[in-house]
Amino acid sequence: MSDKKVKFLVRGGIIALATTSILLIGLHTLASIAALDWNSWAFFDWLVNYKAGFVRRGLVGALIHRYGYGHEVVWVNCLVFVLGASIVALLATLALRISNFHPKAALLYTISPAGFFWMALSNQYYYRKEMLFYLSLLTIAHLYLYWKQTENRKIAGMVLALIAISFLILPLVHEAFLFFCLLYFYLITASIVGFYAPGKTTRSILRLLVIANLVIFAMLSWFKGNAEQSSIIWASLSSSAQAVADRDGISGGISAIGWSIFKGFSLSVRAILSGMGTYYLFALAVIYLVVGYIFSALSGLALVQAYRNQRLNITFAAVCLSFLPLFALGWDWGRWIVGIYIVSSTMVISGVFVEVDSYIAIVDRIVSERVLTIFFFLMLFAICLLTKIPECCIDGPGDSFYKNRFVSSIVHNLKDASKQSQ
Repeated sequence: MSDKKVKFLVRGGIIALATTSILLIGLHTLASIAALDWNSWAFFDWLVNYKAGFVRRGLVGALIHRYGYGHEVVWVNCLVFVLGASIVALLATLALRISNFHPKAALLYTISPAGFFWMALSNQYYYRKEMLFYLSLLTIAHLYLYWKQTENRKIAGMVLALIAISFLILPLVHEAFLFFCLLYFYLITASIVGFYAPGKTTRSILRLLVIANLVIFAMLSWFKGNAEQSSIIWASLSSSAQAVADRDGISGGISAIGWSIFKGFSLSVRAILSGMGTYYLFALAVIYLVVGYIFSALSGLALVQAYRNQRLNITFAAVCLSFLPLFALGWDWGRWIVGIYIVSSTMVISGVFVEVDSYIAIVDRIVSERVLTIFFFLMLFAICLLTKIPECCIDGPGDSFYKNRFVSSIVHNLKDASKQSQ
């Protein structure tokens, strides 16, 4: 089969999968517009508002409360469909761009387990607030790729303006914006500003960018909310919105407003100690392999060279590090892995990479092969120690470090001894 026919078939397949994905999202939203056919936790997260005063994540909920009170389900379903369909279209367009160079990489990008097709097919992720982050990130990626071809000043201005608007507005939607977008937007800003005004001007703008984002994040962390505000926000919802809850009382993302940092952190610790949390490492490994394959296709490097490439590995590691606090603060690990995939693959497609040559040279001098070998063994040992394979179902029967009979009996005896001493 000729290359033209292969490209034609792949491009047709990508368009077909994108169309199917949009139809599936529509079936879960617009087809049952007055009901909820997706995650109720995420639904209530959209409805966090400012009725109890300024609080993180409240911007969209405040707008829905003002203009859509009594029809929250309809409003959120429409919003979720528009966002989901837009993300599918933007990701599919990037896949079509890749198909011009490497049809197999484009197809792999499309059917990746963290890609748009599996989001729609499994009815997951597309209804989350970070879709607004992806909408901004992917729109800017398309504009940036066009700017690289034309070096048009107006396009450059549009990119920088969208980045500035995103930094001012999107953290008010969800404070996790910093972890999703700062790294990519920093590199895009450095590339564009550095092209027109290299040197001191670029450094000053980048410094301002980072400081402003850290200040906004600190402010949102301070106004994280409490249990009383959570109750007031819940009471501000219409009866039709509250009826979506699968239990009595405060439900979903609104309840998280009253959580302490330690509660969110404890969920992640329990996931690791249960023996199930480490399965996400395998998903992360698959994502790395897919992103590496795309990098190989776009760079023209052989696969072995691509996976050993410093630019790819440092960039992927930097993206993982930027998401790492989210893995510690909340057990929505699938969402964070999807985020790592979308951000890292977009960086590879955009041709922006984290460059730290001087640091790597230092590391090469102080880290011996023996040290790396020992480190690799310890990582494997930790994975073996903390991973269990259930006979059936992801929750699995049996014991783990967190709740096995031996440890449970010790904890029980200590509690009894403590009560007796009191």
